[in-house]
Amino acid sequence: MKPGDFYVGVIDFFSILLPGALLAGTVMMVRPITGPMPPLLSSETAQWVTFALAAYAIGHFAHLISSILDPLYDLYRPVRWRDCNHDLGPFQSATTLRRKHFRNKAPVKEGRPMNTFKWAQSVLMLRAPAALADVNRYEAHSKFFRSMAIVLPVAGGAVDRFTNWQAFPAALAFAVVSFVIYASLRFKSTEWAYRYVLVLNRLGELERRRSETKDDDRSEAKSE
Repeated sequence: MKPGDFYVGVIDFFSILLPGALLAGTVMMVRPITGPMPPLLSSETAQWVTFALAAYAIGHFAHLISSILDPLYDLYRPVRWRDCNHDLGPFQSATTLRRKHFRNKAPVKEGRPMNTFKWAQSVLMLRAPAALADVNRYEAHSKFFRSMAIVLPVAGGAVDRFTNWQAFPAALAFAVVSFVIYASLRFKSTEWAYRYVLVLNRLGELERRRSETKDDDRSEAKSE
């Protein structure tokens, strides 16, 4: 495993664990465990293991539920980045390349067999792993903030419900900030994926032209 892949894996792991830990800690604070469980958690080790497992499980659910923010991102993106869908922009240029790549006799449907971002990641995986690691790093960070945008209001609402603290307004404000950061990181991950693919395509064209020029020179030399 390359260091870059390990780094992205660690980020991906904590993007699930940390939001889950926030929710699990909130639940333990406002609603302590009762019933037959406390005797089983008498040791400090058992408590930490239980907390870690609960945080990881809750984090996975939060990660899945946070995908409901993706349509909101689709609405926010053209407002925040007005030129993102320009005909000469990275997305449109990369989409044109994807369609050329998959085009047979029938026209390629949008998103079939994969969308432009997944196609760009596949190209980078085969031809530029270092560039893919850069894209994946942005994507992993964006997933963390996407989960936090969901977890923070839930945690703040739970604290407000069971305590006298007025935490929900602050939690909601931080959730909005988390969404903005998530959108920025996701936009960077997609835009850089498209730009890397366009650079690879351009380099390939230059190499082909250079090869054709060499072949022409050899043909002229033989004819002389």
